[in-house]
Amino acid sequence: MLFRNLIMLFEGLIREKDTVYFETAFQKARGKYLVSTALNHFAALLPTAKVYPSLYYEAVIDGKKARCETDGLILFDKNLFIIEG
Repeated sequence: MLFRNLIMLFEGLIREKDTVYFETAFQKARGKYLVSTALNHFAALLPTAKVYPSLYYEAVIDGKKARCETDGLILFDKNLFIIEG
């Protein structure tokens, strides 16, 4: 609990000091770290799985084609894990 509170404290200090940096660069870097760490853990836990990071696909939304993205897909046996950070 102490570690989690320290993270929240430091993030609050960063946001207070430079909101633009926090909302752009910091949030983006934190998201990339979260996703890559999650995918690495899945790969370690499921060594025969196929792991695919940052995939794009087309979907029809409200009758219009849209480019969509998922942070990761993991194929393991007949299971599919979709990772969103």
